[in-house]
Amino acid sequence: DLNLANPQEGNIAYDPMDFVENDKDIVQLASTIVGGEVSRTKEGDKDPYWNESAISGLAAILNLAVLGQRKEGKKAQFKDFYKLYTKLELDTGREGNCCTNLDAGFDWADKYFPGNQASRMWKTIRGNAPRTAACIYSVMNNAVDKLMNQELLEVMEMEKRVSFETLGHKKVVLFVTTSPVNKSQQKLATMFFADAFRALYEYAEKQPSRELPVPVHLVCDDFACGSI
Repeated sequence: DLNLANPQEGNIAYDPMDFVENDKDIVQLASTIVGGEVSRTKEGDKDPYWNESAISGLAAILNLAVLGQRKEGKKAQFKDFYKLYTKLELDTGREGNCCTNLDAGFDWADKYFPGNQASRMWKTIRGNAPRTAACIYSVMNNAVDKLMNQELLEVMEMEKRVSFETLGHKKVVLFVTTSPVNKSQQKLATMFFADAFRALYEYAEKQPSRELPVPVHLVCDDFACGSI
């Protein structure tokens, strides 16, 4: 039972970073964290700049977490990203481009991983005027705060972890329990289902028959209440 409604009652973990394999996956994860609601101007017009910039900023920090763990010979977990993110502070009291306390980390990434996507995407924050960077940071904060709480971090850190390949080759039932009223869980549920479909399709494509070794059925009860 992957229990997002009452994490302490579940017995298996889901960490979206377990299924990040490349830069494209990182950008997709950042896009899901920010969500699909486009920012608007004071006049009510759609203004995608802020969301797109927030996606770049989050993708940069996700990338930095991946590179930091790769240097240690480890695979990054969501807690590694969250630890970096919660340390982020912007220096908005100066003229010129914005500075942050993570800039040195991206300089380190340039040294050990030349041409990495992390530093390139971080210019979204680093290359902006302080007030603009602060607005982007506000969108990032809003997205991350809606996603994370201590209970969900505990769900991600359980020893037993979701394996979509196991679902594709072994007869097993996985329950995903969400709340129809607590919307804070819906974004993580959305990430789970997106990873599930992608991983199962990719696993099927690797098979000689281009099919999963065993049929996989999804029973979506009150599905409209459980994800976004």
